[in-house]
Amino acid sequence: MDKELIKIVDNLKGSLLGIGLENEKIIDKINNNDKILTCFLLENNKAKKTSKLSFAGHRKKVNIKKLKKVFGKKRLNTVICNFEYAKKFMRHFILQSTLITKDNLYLYGKFTEEELEIIQTKYQRYTNDIIVKKINDDCLIKINLSKAKNKFWRDKIYYFQDLGERIIDILTNLLIN
Repeated sequence: MDKELIKIVDNLKGSLLGIGLENEKIIDKINNNDKILTCFLLENNKAKKTSKLSFAGHRKKVNIKKLKKVFGKKRLNTVICNFEYAKKFMRHFILQSTLITKDNLYLYGKFTEEELEIIQTKYQRYTNDIIVKKINDDCLIKINLSKAKNKFWRDKIYYFQDLGERIIDILTNLLIN
């Protein structure tokens, strides 16, 4: 997985947002790449507050649910995200990542088949250009968001649809157990 991420980082240019990048080799490659003009690395600063992430170097806290407010609409060329950091907030992260990313979004980590299917169907609302690579136990999902279109009302409908599905799942689990 690290080799694939290093290849991706070598070819990047413009601005980059890295969420949960822990490997020092990848961070060194980002620092050595002259084509990357601006780079924001978000790391988990405390184990108890998983919703708050902080900029590496700067200790400004960022809520993962409000990435558009921090970065602006379509300002970042590439987003690389570790799935473990965004797993808890996927309902919000899907919308926020489509709003802030101009080109590509990379999700990597360990996915179950159900999580992989859910992510693919939710991103297919915005674009059909989704590539899934399985490397050993890990997966790398490349989502091209250059032609993704966001409409305010459509996004709200998707949000409430996902919320309704989640409530139904919780209720069925309670009734079955």
